[in-house]
Amino acid sequence: VDTVSLRQFENRITGFMIQTWDGANWTDVCRGLRFASKGQMDDTSKTVDFEPVTTKRIRLLITSASQAPSIYELEAYSGGKKEK
Repeated sequence: VDTVSLRQFENRITGFMIQTWDGANWTDVCRGLRFASKGQMDDTSKTVDFEPVTTKRIRLLITSASQAPSIYELEAYSGGKKEK
């Protein structure tokens, strides 16, 4: 996996981490801030790229939000292609 695509309702997330499971621990592979620029409320999707990792588990850890977050889609890809 080297790409994660996220979609949220409105633009509520102000900080997040993408983590992967190495069999014993969660490892940070990406950190991010707002999905959109400050004041731009219509951008509710985010795609993040990182160094390729092999994992069976991925999680989104929300570290801060302006309101209760609502994620309605999280997709993981490898080499630009959706994982099955």
